[in-house]
Amino acid sequence: MRLNDSELKSVAGGISIWAVLGTIAGLIFGLGAIDGYTRPVKCR
Repeated sequence: MRLNDSELKSVAGGISIWAVLGTIAGLIFGLGAIDGYTRPVKCR
């Protein structure tokens, strides 16, 4: 069974840009938390 162009455009799926940005932000936050816990720096 083949789909035409309009049917292909109506198919939902994949990953949104917000999911990608959220994953990257979570990774950066997690790495910062680990770095802060393992290498604490005193406030000036």
